[in-house]
Amino acid sequence: MPTWSELQSQLQALRDDVPSMLRETPDTATFFDTFAGKADFILKRAPPDMVESVHTELGAILRDMKLADDGED
Repeated sequence: MPTWSELQSQLQALRDDVPSMLRETPDTATFFDTFAGKADFILKRAPPDMVESVHTELGAILRDMKLADDGED
């Protein structure tokens, strides 16, 4: 099982891929399908006690890239 440091590295690589994924996908639905596939790969490798942290980081990636609502009005 990967360590938190390894998961963070994978999450950072995903974050770094988002701009090119946005350019290369024809529409929002396709982008989210691609993102979800990459996120799922990371989540499946995460130890059970780190899954929530990975979910939090994935949400942060989407919010930081202005692809998800921050939940604040």
